[in-house]
Amino acid sequence: MEFEFFASCLPGLEQTLAAELRSFEIQRVRPLGGGVAFFCVPELALRACLWSRLSSRIMLVVGRVNAGDADLLYAGAYDIPWEDILADDATVAVRAHGSNDELRNTRFTALKVKDALVDRLRSRRGSRPEVDTVSPRAAIDVRVHERRATISLDFSGEALNRRAYLGPDDKEDASLSCSLAAAALALGVYGDGEQGRDGFLQRCVVVDPVCRDGITLVEAAQAACDCAPGLYRAKWGFYGWAQFDKLQWDDLLEEARARFAKGLERVVDGETANALATASSPTDVRLTPPDLDRVYFVGASTSSPIISKSRDHVRRAGLRSVISIEQGDAGSMAELFKEHKMLRKARSMLVISNLDSASRADSPALVQADEASFTAACALAPSEARFVAVGAQDVATRFDVVPAMHVQLGRGRVLTSVEVYDAPPAKAATVQIEDLAGGAPHIVEVLESGSSQFAARFRKVFKERRKWAAREGVSCYRIYDADLPDYAVAVDWYTGAGDASGNDYLHVAEYAPPSSVDADKARRRFKDVLAIVPVVCGVRPDHVFSKTRVREKGGSQY
Repeated sequence: MEFEFFASCLPGLEQTLAAELRSFEIQRVRPLGGGVAFFCVPELALRACLWSRLSSRIMLVVGRVNAGDADLLYAGAYDIPWEDILADDATVAVRAHGSNDELRNTRFTALKVKDALVDRLRSRRGSRPEVDTVSPRAAIDVRVHERRATISLDFSGEALNRRAYLGPDDKEDASLSCSLAAAALALGVYGDGEQGRDGFLQRCVVVDPVCRDGITLVEAAQAACDCAPGLYRAKWGFYGWAQFDKLQWDDLLEEARARFAKGLERVVDGETANALATASSPTDVRLTPPDLDRVYFVGASTSSPIISKSRDHVRRAGLRSVISIEQGDAGSMAELFKEHKMLRKARSMLVISNLDSASRADSPALVQADEASFTAACALAPSEARFVAVGAQDVATRFDVVPAMHVQLGRGRVLTSVEVYDAPPAKAATVQIEDLAGGAPHIVEVLESGSSQFAARFRKVFKERRKWAAREGVSCYRIYDADLPDYAVAVDWYTGAGDASGNDYLHVAEYAPPSSVDADKARRRFKDVLAIVPVVCGVRPDHVFSKTRVREKGGSQY
């Protein structure tokens, strides 16, 4: 017997999710806004819960009722055969979304459905189910749209993008990162919707030169090693379903473990692969550090805390022997490729990074450093490589070509984009900056060739002001103030005190360019300033803060 289900996903990903569901042999699939409706037998729905990388939740639709007012909603919910839907020992909770003129409060809507459910079960079974709003075995979802309400049993329980390798300190944004990483991989590898078409992930090296949390690499490694994303989850919403078949579910888990063990054999020894695949938790398995001559998944970051967090995600996923997270930036990317044998000899490579500036809003200099690291890795990749950027700002400028694919994902606060390129970036303009400590010169990639003049001027004045400050005992001072008209910025130096003692900081303030200056050119120049200034001064990019000055409407104040 077939049932109706709905799989939710990031807006913009509906067609790709539909292709993924078809790959599970689900035939009746219909993409809708924000998800995909599908009809199938329970076994295929359980398979989708276990294997879907793109779904946020999977719901079993149990009824559509009149929501014209509270009484009609109660009557419709009462008529649903809950005794055939909920297991005898299932604790329940009801959550509601949406409103209309009569049902304006979602808590009230949830309460009416809960009352109808409890009253129905009391009349049919002689006892009422326990309500558990924190961790129910059966979560009921109510969605009101105009005068209708769709009532569903949440098959997934906890959101599917809340992966098992996330830790207790990971907040909601980490789940979103899992969704974006899985989406970017699906679009970059299977952009035409044919899941598994050429096994690209199974035969290529994956590089994330802007590793922010390790999640992109974990998602890539799990996909390449054929690990079901739900393999290590302990709780599921369908445990509270009256028709749940445990033997059927155990068979699906056994199949998933066998597939994972086989997929791991490419990158670890057979004994380790079998131990990981059969463990109840991957942290139970003692793993060796990655072998740089064999590792297929490599990440880099300039931040020690980020490297530590990334490695924790890798460890919790049981992929410590599979993924290498290194210290590196745009300037050291060539050395990173030399150190890893697989990077040196790879014919197929996927370079993929989350460059979304939302999490870097307080440090545009970090955004610049991230984009430079990404394009530096792309330039070193082999000819058969593919390049995927999430939330990029100026990557298209650096590639100097139209992306092979550009997809908008999400909406509102979560709105971002995925760009896929089939060709490496164009040869970028660079500026060579001498190291003030006498070390090797630094090569900085810039968007405007004229930025070399700014670099030379800024380095000269910085040397002079630094000597003056040391002589006078000054710890906070202005280095540069619009010395060159085309680079109208003010750069200030601050020496940290108290808890920040020993740290140096820069503040870069841009003056609004006149209307005669092309806005895009001014933006690129300012980005070049943010790339050059920390290198000249030897200050970490995350210690550079910036401010753009624009004239307020109707007055002369900034």
